[in-house]
Amino acid sequence: LLGVAPVSPLAVWDALLWVLALAGAALLLAAIDPAKNWVIVLISFVAKAGAFAGAIALVLNGSAPQRLLAVSVANDVAWLPVLGAVTIARTAADMIRARRQTSFFAAGAGLLVVGYLIVLFFYHTIVQTTGGSII
Repeated sequence: LLGVAPVSPLAVWDALLWVLALAGAALLLAAIDPAKNWVIVLISFVAKAGAFAGAIALVLNGSAPQRLLAVSVANDVAWLPVLGAVTIARTAADMIRARRQTSFFAAGAGLLVVGYLIVLFFYHTIVQTTGGSII
């Protein structure tokens, strides 16, 4: 369409490995102090939940075998309780601190925005993988 040569599968794998290496380095940084690096933990939580939602959508669409769900449970869902606990603990601490400093409403509004962005991300992931609307 644009006169660009197709990308080789080797280049795609190379790019994917760079992304995974950077994500691994970020998670190592977050492991040192999860409360301080809670944004990395939140991004990891959303990525793992999105990967699981994408796996479900691919299996339901018939684009992937059902064994993908077993791999996704072992690779993605297993991390959700840990990443979610850190994210919830940090959010609760921020809400308590915000209540002392400003208002509980401001912290709650921030949590609402984060929740909306997570739902929007999942919706987009499922729509992209299934090729249609889910509503």
